[in-house]
Amino acid sequence: MFNRSRAVAPPVGYPDSTDAFFGYTQRTVRLPSGSRVSSTRNLIRVTGWIATALLAWRAGVYVARKSECHTSYKRHIGDEWAPFLEDVYRLCRIEWGYLIPAGGAERRALRDLCERTLQFENHFLTLYRDYLLAQPCSDEVAPRRALWILP
Repeated sequence: MFNRSRAVAPPVGYPDSTDAFFGYTQRTVRLPSGSRVSSTRNLIRVTGWIATALLAWRAGVYVARKSECHTSYKRHIGDEWAPFLEDVYRLCRIEWGYLIPAGGAERRALRDLCERTLQFENHFLTLYRDYLLAQPCSDEVAPRRALWILP
């Protein structure tokens, strides 16, 4: 996602550090007029996927809908990332309808969410690397294969 390579080494950087929203709003959506505009869809997607993975691993809870990720995360994990996940879903999906807001305060709020997204991604990648290393292996090659994903 975000045009990153398949193998990543934490910590990862922003998808595009020169962009106002650090490259997290590259995915476009089609408006009723037919024009395409940048959106927050991938921002919601990546934070939701990470939350879903952490829920499955840490709480044994499986969610099938993006709309359930943040509430399930708060209920079952409830760490410092729960308010962030609630904000991403509430603002990006509910209030802004996936679109990039026009107002200055809202744009600053989106930029803040994007800054936190990088921290959340790196938090997850660190946990995921530890998870991979802790998995039982039937041979010595398996851990190296797992670490190829996260060198």
